[in-house]
Amino acid sequence: AQLVRQNGQYFGSGFNTILWTSAPVSSGITLNTSNGTFSVSRSGIYSIITSFRTGSGPDEWHGISLLDANGTQLAKSHATGQDTPVSGESQTFPLLVSLLTGQSYSIALYRQTGLQVATPGIPAAGWAFVATITYAS
Repeated sequence: AQLVRQNGQYFGSGFNTILWTSAPVSSGITLNTSNGTFSVSRSGIYSIITSFRTGSGPDEWHGISLLDANGTQLAKSHATGQDTPVSGESQTFPLLVSLLTGQSYSIALYRQTGLQVATPGIPAAGWAFVATITYAS
């Protein structure tokens, strides 16, 4: 499945749920666009790869976390930093997680400064964020 955030979204410091706008490929995944959560049709191990391209700004640190419906962090990616000035650098964050049916999950970006990331129109086809979710076993 693939989740997409097509327009820019401002992210303050800390955890910020990515508000996905569509799921153009949604085999086995149900997306709730009102709150950015998703659920799976079968329990198992999933690979989640989240990518985005930053806007321009100062030194910045990012990471991705998978949260449950209560906001509990279930998994987190590595963190990466960018030097000043930042301008349109692509970021990719992999996670390998166990997901259960009947549960809602969200993907959150963690940021350490106030830079606006995912400026609309910078990524290919205007997609600011893309998450690919693949059933592994």
